[in-house]
Amino acid sequence: MNCPVYRQGSFDSLCAYYTGAMMLATLFPEFAASFGTAVGQRTTKYVAEDPLIRLYGNEDHRKVLTRWFFNGEYIKKVVNILNKTMESGGEATSFQYLEMDRRKERFEQVIVPRIEEGLPVMLGWNTKDYGCHAVLVTGYWIGKERWLTINDPGGATEQVSWNSLRDHQKHRGKFEVGLCNKHLGPRPMQVRTTDNVPVVYQWMPDQQYRPIKCLFNSIAVPQSGRKVTA
Repeated sequence: MNCPVYRQGSFDSLCAYYTGAMMLATLFPEFAASFGTAVGQRTTKYVAEDPLIRLYGNEDHRKVLTRWFFNGEYIKKVVNILNKTMESGGEATSFQYLEMDRRKERFEQVIVPRIEEGLPVMLGWNTKDYGCHAVLVTGYWIGKERWLTINDPGGATEQVSWNSLRDHQKHRGKFEVGLCNKHLGPRPMQVRTTDNVPVVYQWMPDQQYRPIKCLFNSIAVPQSGRKVTA
């Protein structure tokens, strides 16, 4: 799905912030202008209007930003802030936080349905090799292995092996997951690939995806399988 990509640069503690920002800007493109525009003397004004900071709590927004910058944040808190943002704007969209265990079927139970509905998934982990990190899952691929397509605030849009990720998570507890439960607005376009045949799907006014009658057979697919992604 065509989700915006925001980068945390060298600020390791801001991965959850940028993951939440990508989620919000995907479902509500009008929020995209609220991120990354604070420069010079306008910084204080824009930080105060930032949708992930202004409703954080009763603290001064500069203190909130400072603590987030130095200490990071959990997806659970980001989900709470996203729900407050929706309530303040009168939107029907809602988000849910859950802790997901490592069972292999959880991939199909939790992640796949949301992606097929055009709703990205916020995913947080704490592993030895991959570190403590948060990303936005925007697609999946099921072939000989299971893969996640992610927008990584610390890098590029890439694919990560689900099997490898869950193996590294073995001794570090459960995954943090932020899900969109309800959204009545527009959703990103999708490319769904089955047996090497990709088809573009558009979200329609009748609140469901329908295929665009155009096949992009030139899109490279590494092996046969089922894939939903950008």
